[in-house]
Amino acid sequence: MARVIGMTYLPFADVSVNPLTIFTIGLMAGIIEGVFGTLSNLLAVPALIIFGLPLPISASTNIGQSVGRTSIFIFRGNRDGLAFCRVGAVAGIAGLPGVFLGLKLHLSLIQTGFGEDIVRLCHVALLLAGSVVLYRQWSFFNRNDYYDDDPFPPFGLNWRFPLAVPGESGLNRITLARVTLVGLLLGTGTGFLGLGAGVLGIPLFMYILGLPARNAAATDTVTMLLIGSGSLAGYALSGRVEFAAVLIFLTAVTLGSRIGTLLPGEIHLGHAKLAFSLMLAATAVCTAVSVSGQCSTRMAMSICGLAFFTSMAVFILVPEKFWSGRIARLLRGIK
Repeated sequence: MARVIGMTYLPFADVSVNPLTIFTIGLMAGIIEGVFGTLSNLLAVPALIIFGLPLPISASTNIGQSVGRTSIFIFRGNRDGLAFCRVGAVAGIAGLPGVFLGLKLHLSLIQTGFGEDIVRLCHVALLLAGSVVLYRQWSFFNRNDYYDDDPFPPFGLNWRFPLAVPGESGLNRITLARVTLVGLLLGTGTGFLGLGAGVLGIPLFMYILGLPARNAAATDTVTMLLIGSGSLAGYALSGRVEFAAVLIFLTAVTLGSRIGTLLPGEIHLGHAKLAFSLMLAATAVCTAVSVSGQCSTRMAMSICGLAFFTSMAVFILVPEKFWSGRIARLLRGIK
């Protein structure tokens, strides 16, 4: 393959990409994570695919940055003592067979004519689910003047076995069978889709083990260090890891996350959450369209990113009260 000026050839991927593109995607994902949390992980793999990386390389790149950042977090020390370390370790070990299963399924599917499309549609479903969760939180706030940050709606309080109520079940839901189930689900999802820490782990620890959100997030880092390392090793052994791309992406996401945490808290609490919800939905559409071609989806993705950051700027500059009264009346009218 001929080299192109400004492009870097990735031998395992057999493509030439602009390192600045990978860095920009990682920076945006990191900034969004710093503001809105782990839902930004949903954007990483679809964005990398749309902008030129093959699906397995995109998945392994996101897993690699997740392992790197999780390692830094853990070895820096869990000063708050929020993680249930033994639960996380058992779930991580139990998840390794799931990693093998998910990776095997991933590699088998992409060798077929339609398998890659199936994996992309799974990402589309996750993006749409994340969009719905954010929209529900935003609309709930505008009706009730406070946020309900649980991933699922309040009717979860009426759920029975096998689900749990986060923070309300004590420790009686933490059984070996439930911890093993969480690990297997996380391992399969990570090996199959290349998801990073927090996206699946936090809801699973909350609604299967009954952990409060903060404990679930901390425990998930322990689990994902084991599962992510196993997934990265599996992708590497199959020749689907570009360590240069992983390093660039890891650096960019880490830097972006630091920037995101320095931005005003009003961004997270304001209507920018609606903008992020719309961005997830738009990325889902772009990912679905990318099955047929990449040029139009790259343009659409760029427009979505620009629209998102423009929306955040507008929501920061215009007083919150200006939006809240009008949107609250609109939502009451719809209701």
